[in-house]
Amino acid sequence: MFKILKKPLTIFLAVAIFAAGIPFFGMGGFNLIFNNVTADAATKYTTDNFIYTVSGGKATIIGYDGIPLIVTIPSSLEDYSVTAIGEGAFSGKAALLSLSLSDTVETIDDKAFYNCISLRTLSLGGGVRSIGELAFAKCSNLTSVTIPKSVSALGDGAFAFCSSLVGFTVAAANSSFASTGNILFNSSKTSLLAYPASRDGDKFTVPQTVRTIGCYAFSGASKLSEVVLQSNVTSINAYAFAGSSVKTIDMTESTLATVGSYAFEGCTKFSTVTFPGSVSAVGSGALSGCTALTSATLSSRMTVLGDYLFDGCKSLSQISIPSTLKTIGKASFRACSSLTAAAIPDSVTSVGDEAFKDCSSLKTFNLGGGVLSISGDVFEGCAKLEEFKVSKDNYYSASDGVLMNRAKTRLVCYPAGKAATSYVVPSSVTRIGPSAFHGCSKLKGLTVGSTVTTIDSGAVYGCPALTVYCTEGSAAEKYFTANTSGYGTLRVSGTSPAYVVSSVSGKAGDTVSVTVSIENNPGLVAAAFTVKYDATKVSLQSVKGGSVLKGFSYKDSPLSSQCRISFFDDKISKDIKENGVLVTLTFKLLPIFTSGTADVTVTPDKSNTFNVDLDEISLRGSSGKISLGSASSSSGDVNDDGSIDGKDATLLRRYVSGWANITINKSAADVNGDGEIDGKDATILRRYVSGWTGITLK
Repeated sequence: MFKILKKPLTIFLAVAIFAAGIPFFGMGGFNLIFNNVTADAATKYTTDNFIYTVSGGKATIIGYDGIPLIVTIPSSLEDYSVTAIGEGAFSGKAALLSLSLSDTVETIDDKAFYNCISLRTLSLGGGVRSIGELAFAKCSNLTSVTIPKSVSALGDGAFAFCSSLVGFTVAAANSSFASTGNILFNSSKTSLLAYPASRDGDKFTVPQTVRTIGCYAFSGASKLSEVVLQSNVTSINAYAFAGSSVKTIDMTESTLATVGSYAFEGCTKFSTVTFPGSVSAVGSGALSGCTALTSATLSSRMTVLGDYLFDGCKSLSQISIPSTLKTIGKASFRACSSLTAAAIPDSVTSVGDEAFKDCSSLKTFNLGGGVLSISGDVFEGCAKLEEFKVSKDNYYSASDGVLMNRAKTRLVCYPAGKAATSYVVPSSVTRIGPSAFHGCSKLKGLTVGSTVTTIDSGAVYGCPALTVYCTEGSAAEKYFTANTSGYGTLRVSGTSPAYVVSSVSGKAGDTVSVTVSIENNPGLVAAAFTVKYDATKVSLQSVKGGSVLKGFSYKDSPLSSQCRISFFDDKISKDIKENGVLVTLTFKLLPIFTSGTADVTVTPDKSNTFNVDLDEISLRGSSGKISLGSASSSSGDVNDDGSIDGKDATLLRRYVSGWANITINKSAADVNGDGEIDGKDATILRRYVSGWTGITLK
């Protein structure tokens, strides 16, 4: 057979340079290129589709250039003896059906044949000494494996997740491994290395000789539902039962001391677990993704609850935390959506980031007296959390169910499920921590006083209906002006004149109205400003001037996502000092608006805003938001005409007064959200239309 040996480009260049009489030295630029080529390609060859490197006269296959079906690894390539299959050499070769190795091959590196999903037949040569980690993992059509006598080293998970595998056979002369009942052990049978994923039988009792369950040993075992550990078992290694169909593991007779990381990850049928008192350590993520797990009992010898331990255990409703525990790791109970209550014992000193994140059913949280460190992101996504309870003499405290430090100078977390619709940050608070107000959908109003001097990044997030009230010149004004995402509307009180933009919500296809009002009006005859909006999410349908200023005009520029609005009437001879709605903008939510918010921002034009004496007047700008939500976007639009104005206030007052034949949008009329339509709603709406400061609709 004629073979083409593709030697590196270096050889060709060397010959060409020599023939041309070009010196190898003294040509720095060319010589640099020459050296780069040599370093990159000098030892890569291709013969019969095999890509390989050579070292010490021996070849290591590192890849295959083609679509392999039936592959025989040769004993040599161009007179180089093939002794190794490199890491990932055939990884993901989905067409590979059959594989045979020559006796010269001594080493199969990590993931060499990983995820060769069609591989059915495997013949390991008589010279193989070591098989690397995950070397044949996820070869889902492989049914049997024979370990030759030469193999002395087997990497973790070498045959993990081989879903059709029914048995292992070990050559009688092999001194390192043994097989019994088609299961692979070390030679002394003190370590169970691999249980065939498709082996028959729903119950398995680990032999008395076994002390260690190896890494990936039962990974992907699809027919097994119950495992019994006998008294000699002291350790379960990483990923030992990952992705298996096991429902229960009886550990009561074992002397189990350690459980490795992700040992039971993704065991979706695992319903309950009780770690015996002998267990002192359970690794990170050991039970993560066990979606059917309802209860867990931890050992009293455990001092650390590892990172991600119960991450994604959505059915977990009961957990017994021992009083010896000192540390709760990162994301340890994340997304345990059935957990309704949690009590941290006094022994715990540290709770990791996101430890209870997305525990969507969690209602109460009892914090023990020993905790020295905890942050607001621990409770992100706990939408039903109503209150924190804190034991006496704790480093932390609870004020009206809100978590703070002991001195109540730092607000750590406001429970997202708290029933109150408004909250005033206590005057003792000087700092609001990260994620302190996260996903507080019930909270409509938040007042932050001037005593707060520091607000950490992400302090308020996921609260699109929230109106933040603060004072002019405060740290809160500075923070919320610079960080406009995460909340609805900012209302700044003070003596300075300002524009105020309303926030609304709706769904794709809806038409909503956003108002721009003026407050603390010092007296004007002309005003101008630019309204910038997100034209990728909303389209401006109409702009309607209010009754405060005269000479209304506007120019929409949809390509630049902005609209310029001005008021000028040269017939006005005295300043107008009225507060109220200047303009109502009607937007339509576009079909592609499926997530996030669309900001509506007013930027003042100082040079065209002046009083009767032609003095320029500075007004503070403002931003509002159009967010995705329910029909609450129409709150206040009692007559459903797309605007919130005096007509709505009059119509609501007449309805409340009992006028006959009055038809209103009752959902929009309940502007305070208390479930009733009465004089309170009529008064609030009248004040809102009149431009009163601090008035918001539900």
